[in-house]
Amino acid sequence: MPVRRIGANPRSVTGAVTGADGNFIDFESLLERDYLVLTRFQHPVAQIEEQPVKIPYVMDSGRKSHYTPDFLVDFGQGINKLVEVKPAEVLLEEKETFRARFAAAAEYASERGWIFVIKSEIDIKLPVLPNAHFLIHYRTLKPKPDLCARLQSAADAGPIAVNNLIANAIREAAERFSAIPQVWHLLATGKLGADLNVPLNQNSVVWAQTEWSR
Repeated sequence: MPVRRIGANPRSVTGAVTGADGNFIDFESLLERDYLVLTRFQHPVAQIEEQPVKIPYVMDSGRKSHYTPDFLVDFGQGINKLVEVKPAEVLLEEKETFRARFAAAAEYASERGWIFVIKSEIDIKLPVLPNAHFLIHYRTLKPKPDLCARLQSAADAGPIAVNNLIANAIREAAERFSAIPQVWHLLATGKLGADLNVPLNQNSVVWAQTEWSR
């Protein structure tokens, strides 16, 4: 349960990203949104809670205050990260302001066996991010089992461009259009592989794989 609710903000973009259980994870900046999409894409079963805890700390002036990190991410296998998302420029310009609150967050996390991490666009705006935004919506696409099986079978021969994969798997021209979303679904769910550090298109080379790989 979030300790702080994110409402509409005229100074930044707010919204929500769908979580692993179909829940909604609120964000209050585009950078936070990108962090959520990237994390959801790379760690499909990770549990993410926004505005998870309120941490007391003492400011340099001696005044008592509290700090709420952006997210708590449970990656499974006992790995939990308390996450703050901020632009690199803001982190640099306001480092003295953040020093006490981040130190308190690191101690708070350590006491619970968690890790406190700070993420900026340097960590988030990776080459894979545009593909994560594109593919994540296809993860929940209802697959057509027969069509997917034919596409995967055609990919077994080795790396192949998406257009050629569809042409080899689907003989009926009218059916090929419906195969394109199925290819993206197979990529989004890790059943086909590709170099996700370059923009995906129908000339992208894909290959068969049996387990999630990034």
